Amino acid sequence: MGTQSVFRSLSLAKDRGWTRHLAPGKARIPLTGASHISPCFAFVPRGGGGSARLASSTPDLSCSAPRQRRITFWTDIEGDRDYLTRYVNRSLVLCFRKTVPRLDQRLQLSVKNDNTTYFPYNHCLDFAHEHDVVVYGGDVWDQGGSDLYVIRQLLDLHQRYPDRVFFVMGNRDVNKMRVIQELGCPGSGASPSHYGVYWLQGTQRVGDPALGIMSNNPVERLKWMLSSTMGSPRAFDNRQWELQQERESLGQVDRVMDEDVVESYRKSCYPTGEMGRYLSLANITVRLGEVLFLHGALPLTADVLKVASKRSVWDDMTFAMPWLEPSVMTGDNCVDSVDDWFDALNMFASEKVQNWQRHPIEDEYWSRAGGYKHTAGSFSQLIQYGMGWIPGQKRNPTVIYASWSTNGMPRRFFPDPEHSSLDEAFVNMTHEFFERSNLRLLCSGHQPQGDMPNTIRVARSGEDQSHWIVNGDTSYSGDTLWHHLPGEEENRKNVGRGRSRSGRGPVAVSEAIIEQCSDTGKVLRTFCHGVLSDGSEYCTVPINFSSDIPKEALSVGRLASSLSSPSIKTSPHRGLWWTKAAFDDGTCLLAAGEGFRFWNRIMSS
Repeated sequence: MGTQSVFRSLSLAKDRGWTRHLAPGKARIPLTGASHISPCFAFVPRGGGGSARLASSTPDLSCSAPRQRRITFWTDIEGDRDYLTRYVNRSLVLCFRKTVPRLDQRLQLSVKNDNTTYFPYNHCLDFAHEHDVVVYGGDVWDQGGSDLYVIRQLLDLHQRYPDRVFFVMGNRDVNKMRVIQELGCPGSGASPSHYGVYWLQGTQRVGDPALGIMSNNPVERLKWMLSSTMGSPRAFDNRQWELQQERESLGQVDRVMDEDVVESYRKSCYPTGEMGRYLSLANITVRLGEVLFLHGALPLTADVLKVASKRSVWDDMTFAMPWLEPSVMTGDNCVDSVDDWFDALNMFASEKVQNWQRHPIEDEYWSRAGGYKHTAGSFSQLIQYGMGWIPGQKRNPTVIYASWSTNGMPRRFFPDPEHSSLDEAFVNMTHEFFERSNLRLLCSGHQPQGDMPNTIRVARSGEDQSHWIVNGDTSYSGDTLWHHLPGEEENRKNVGRGRSRSGRGPVAVSEAIIEQCSDTGKVLRTFCHGVLSDGSEYCTVPINFSSDIPKEALSVGRLASSLSSPSIKTSPHRGLWWTKAAFDDGTCLLAAGEGFRFWNRIMSS
């Protein structure tokens, strides 16, 4: 069966015909500390007693109606086991249950994608209710110290519920396709010859092609790749720590050596390893009825927006498929609509992953020159699609790396006169995208948003109906600051990063919930609940799609008014504030950002 036919038949088979764009094949656990850990894989409830939590007790939302389901959307966990545990312990959709560990080491590179894969844990993820769904938005690894635990839990859940678990490709997932190319296959000795990467040209740093051939020592190679080319300076040490925890939990006393870390990356990043299996199951976009999930944002670069004053960029989506030759029109590839574009993105990714599975090492490694110009049968175009720039410092029109934020806030959605003509075109093209696709909600991650998901309202002036964007990346929760005016009592304070190995800190957690009609795919409402960085619990006023928005939420997803927000002069970033969420007590959460610094403030709505 051809790829297009596979997509079409799969579309009809899923969820009564409205789930589309999916590539084929596709208890309460205690928290650990970063430096003091009970056996990493023990199924011991918090406090040392009791039993695993099987369902959430959070407000009056514990049951899904037979014709209605909940989707839980989480993203950018980046290997943080403690965050995953907090998330599941509070989830309205997920729970933990006991299971039997699968300890045969030979299964680590098993070509099978079933329950015989290696899984050294006696607890696993499960659903608390029969009809619900989970979408993971990408970026599984790199920062939290438990990459293998997180990805194995996700893969194990998918193995048991392939029709209810969906994965999105993130930039930190796609770039792991470089590992075998540049580090070598499992069991090999020295790493392949390497002449540096194109984006370090002229820097005089290790990896600058002008400095000549690099060391082929695999330990040095991996440390350099992770810290200098993948934005993961702690990943090597974190993998060593995780492997040591796993050995000790299994009664093994051998110390994990640097060479063991290399072999672990070689195995887990091989096409049949954990990351390889994740990529084979993941898509660039996942559409469930009126909801779209992707990692980044729409690929509306400045170059694209410059033509928006002349015509709609959505009339010809060649710009959004940068791997095509310049002479190719989207119609030549049967891409006549936004929906066709979703299919094209996923078919492109599926084809490249299949090429990688067949030939994980190419004659010339991608990062030496970069770009999309590679031969048929190559997989490197997908690596380029996961990057923010293409050679020459030109922005890459990719939904994996694009962002809704500019300098820490959704500034392009600020009203006149706060934005430029390109900002106005960005908003107009985003609105038209929703109209053409008949979407009501788009969920993404990639760009940190403080300690709680951010909401963006997309509506033209005078329109009653709004479209919505939810950005769920809270990976900098541990650094979010609480703003108080001079003379105010400082009654809220971030507890900090604590012993957390990632930037999330030890307390903050948020679950984004979408409630949806199981028959039609229509979005009913969406809300978030969890714990903010000061340790306070919250549940937002839901955004209703089937009725009028509650008056408490009318200001959500917009620039905060000057009457309800601190003045520019008294604000820490000397700027404006955004209304993130509203709460039942009549207050709302205002947020501000600058780069990777974020501030919160609770105000009366």
